[in-house]
Amino acid sequence: MQKFCSLPGYTILRKIGAGTTSDVYLASGIDSKLYALKVFNKYLPDEIGRKAFNRELLNLKKIKTNRIVSVYDLVKNSDGNYFLIQEFIDGENLKDKFLEVTDPITRLTLALAVCAEVLLALEECHNKNIIHRDIKPENILIDKSGRVVVTDFGLSKNLNISDKSIHGQILGSPQYMSLQHFDNENQSEVLDIYSICVLFYNLATGESPFQGSNIDEILNNKRHAVFKPPYKLNKFIPVELSQAIQKVLSNNFDTFNKSYKLRYLLLQTIENLNLDVDAILLNFSEKKSVISDKKKQYIQDSLESLVFSSFQKEKHKSTKHNILYQLIDIDPDKYGEYKKQKKIKFFASFVSLMAVCMFALNYSLLDKESELKLNPIKVTQESKVSSALDKTYNVSEKNITNVKPNKKQIIKKVTPKSQPKKPKRSIVKESQKKLEEKIGYLIVNVPSDIKVFIDGKKVLTLGEKLNYPVGTYKVKMTKLGFKPISSKIKITDGQETYINLD
Repeated sequence: MQKFCSLPGYTILRKIGAGTTSDVYLASGIDSKLYALKVFNKYLPDEIGRKAFNRELLNLKKIKTNRIVSVYDLVKNSDGNYFLIQEFIDGENLKDKFLEVTDPITRLTLALAVCAEVLLALEECHNKNIIHRDIKPENILIDKSGRVVVTDFGLSKNLNISDKSIHGQILGSPQYMSLQHFDNENQSEVLDIYSICVLFYNLATGESPFQGSNIDEILNNKRHAVFKPPYKLNKFIPVELSQAIQKVLSNNFDTFNKSYKLRYLLLQTIENLNLDVDAILLNFSEKKSVISDKKKQYIQDSLESLVFSSFQKEKHKSTKHNILYQLIDIDPDKYGEYKKQKKIKFFASFVSLMAVCMFALNYSLLDKESELKLNPIKVTQESKVSSALDKTYNVSEKNITNVKPNKKQIIKKVTPKSQPKKPKRSIVKESQKKLEEKIGYLIVNVPSDIKVFIDGKKVLTLGEKLNYPVGTYKVKMTKLGFKPISSKIKITDGQETYINLD
């Protein structure tokens, strides 16, 4: 322990944290309560530490929320060292707690829960025109009650006050810093939004988006947005959420320029998956199973439905192609059924195209045949005329052009009457009609939390008209916590069959 770590009225117990510019000690006060004492380390002058602590104290005193660490006072000991006295959080930081989490669904649910809470804390800061500028796993704690707390406002900035970085340097963690971080004159809350997206990426996938052996390489990748899409590292990340994270990490803040906009997207995903954020964080803090196997299966099915729904709604070909691969990664068997339906549609289109080609070819052959029937008659008549002329006038082939034949001996060319053409048949319509005769329509109108299985295969699309071959099918409806319902339905030619929950 360093010699300056002493402060009247407080008993230093142990060192509990260390950062780039400061160290944190656990101390007991006169009132027997535990406090966290933050002191600048020996590598920076005391005057710089005093200014930074004073800025942190002023910024934090403007914010009143239990999601941000509380500060009480800034005091100076007899050695001239400044101590920032703040609330002691009995918990662990995210970096240490996430080391043991490997399951992709558990990672996603924890990332959603934690980032939603952090964004709520940052909204309080941004409403006071204060930005944190150092959001990272080490600065986010989870106490024993499951409360998420944002700490370390040493690099925070009040946007209403012009100031310079500590000691004229750019401080922070390069992996979590946006390019705007390096422009001290034009900074806004998008710095924190960018860091949150990097944090979500890291928590949900287990990897950092921007890799590099040094800071220059990392910044170059940030500048050119060189990173893997998050859904490629965790196949359960919903498409819309993955696209939002990619957009921010590509330095595009047109849509998510405010923290509440990103938080609403996270809350929408949490609602779609029916997640209990408080229960998840409490179990995580107590090192219990975050979600049960039954709940995990429900989340997986819900995520599959979300991805499949995005695939059906997406119109952009390249994006649809990416979602398609994500869908295959999630469950090849279920996609195989969808692929089979696509093949039926393709086959119908192919049959229609072939029918058109055969019709055109058949029509062309009919014309050729009529010409062939006329040609023998024409040749026979011309040969008879030529034979009669040769016998009468005794002419040769050389001067046949100068001969004027006798009109009586010329056989008139008779053109047979053309046969009436058969009416054109629409082979395309007939082929489509044959296909339609074998197809009926099924419409499933049930709430999204009810799973419907047709002959053992799950129906992923609700409320839309689905093509099914004519026949009788077994129907099974299940809901978490309720007894399954089984029945049978009959699909008839061109008719609509409904499945309702009456």
